Amino acid sequence: MSNPPLTPEQAKAMRETMAKEVWLLYFNHVLYTKGLITEKQKNQMKHKISSLSRPAHDPCRS
Repeated sequence: MSNPPLTPEQAKAMRETMAKEVWLLYFNHVLYTKGLITEKQKNQMKHKISSLSRPAHDPCRS
């Protein structure tokens, strides 16, 4: 089964979500490289940030 094409509104929302995720991951990395958070905290935040863009019904979402 293939997915139906996205509407312009859905495409815009997806782009915005992806941009937010990229910025959050970037800031998470900066905090880690500056020593403001531990590697464990960085990895926890990375997981949380990545889960924001997954649909609620995604079985991989914890």
